[in-house]
Amino acid sequence: MTSAEELRAAAARLRDVAPQITGPLAGLVDPVADWLDAAARDYEAGVTAAADVFRDDPVGRDRFLTTGPGAPSPHALTVARQILGSTA
Repeated sequence: MTSAEELRAAAARLRDVAPQITGPLAGLVDPVADWLDAAARDYEAGVTAAADVFRDDPVGRDRFLTTGPGAPSPHALTVARQILGSTA
């Protein structure tokens, strides 16, 4: 599963369990799910940009997408993985 897929899956799962979340945390479901979706879109935009910018530099492309500005949000991935119950 790609990082974008993980982020989207976590957003979907969060929305699925929303009816079970009560109290003050209930208001966090939509903003957190929206944030995870936005992080997925941002990462996909980075992948698209890297494919063009680093067309002849696969090492640079990989670096850009793993540790550079095109990398997925580590905070969003941590939250997504907690929601999904994974550590990948």
